[in-house]
Amino acid sequence: MIKKVSNNFFDIIFYKDYNDDGAFPETIRNSFKIKKFYNSLNFEIQKGEKILIISTSSIFSFVVCLTSKLKGGVVYLSPLAQLHPFLDTDNPFEFGDKFENKGWVLNNEKGRRLSGKRTFKSIFRFFYRKLWKNIFVRLMFWISDGVLVLSNYEGTLVKKINHKIDLFRLDQWYYIPYKREGIKLDLPKNKINLLYWGRVDFYYKGLDVLIKNLHKFPNINLYISGGDYRNGMQKIKDFQNKENLTNLIYIKETISYKALQDFEYMILASRWEAFFRAPLDAIANDLKVLCRSSLNFDFYLRKKDILFNNDQDLIKILTKLNNEYNQLNYKE
Repeated sequence: MIKKVSNNFFDIIFYKDYNDDGAFPETIRNSFKIKKFYNSLNFEIQKGEKILIISTSSIFSFVVCLTSKLKGGVVYLSPLAQLHPFLDTDNPFEFGDKFENKGWVLNNEKGRRLSGKRTFKSIFRFFYRKLWKNIFVRLMFWISDGVLVLSNYEGTLVKKINHKIDLFRLDQWYYIPYKREGIKLDLPKNKINLLYWGRVDFYYKGLDVLIKNLHKFPNINLYISGGDYRNGMQKIKDFQNKENLTNLIYIKETISYKALQDFEYMILASRWEAFFRAPLDAIANDLKVLCRSSLNFDFYLRKKDILFNNDQDLIKILTKLNNEYNQLNYKE
């Protein structure tokens, strides 16, 4: 059972990037009503104060967890999706990258697994992450008094490491609904119109799976709306030209929030996300969501939304939609 807590439940937050720009720090700053925060090892706490440590993937978090407990604090951890298996082989946090308003800014692309191909460094990171999770994270979970999770999915990952630990969820995360004015598209009535919404990264966002299989679904149109990221747009254009895909459409203009509900689904196949705003934009504008189950969305899941577990499940769902679209009132 996951217990809900209010945004003033915690007294102190430890988060190294608390004052930084970007989506994560903004979300953290506005989601919690706290007495004080620390982003260094120079801190003071009172016995019994409730402490939340953001992230479980750094020496900083481990030292703060141990020290806070020794000082009499009540310690809680928030992995912020950093237990996700995808990060075992491509963890942006371990390269000195920064998450800014426009997305991740990579410190160094050499040796990264951005294409999905294994490298020597990705194999090394895999074993390093296994060691970290099975020793340091396990110790942190043993020391702490509970874990704040983003989803039921993340809760299962925590319980695999420590089945006795208490789980908590925040009653309300900071989120401003998408209400921008913009263009309204004239979508074809004889197609199933899917919308990808977010930064255009070919592998990390799972667009490779969608685009490489799109030729199998002539009754489905995929619309892509978002800024280029890690040269993802060029990779998509190259593949589109090679395969002559006519059911792939890139939207450069801002889409009006009023137009979102004209699509059938917002489709989100990312291999990793932390606090995921895109499906919340869909919910705020009455658009159904087709989303990977590991993307920390299940707390907000509605009956009309669809979760899939892996790439194969996604292809099966798209195949079914493509084959049955006439039965769903898609008519000329």
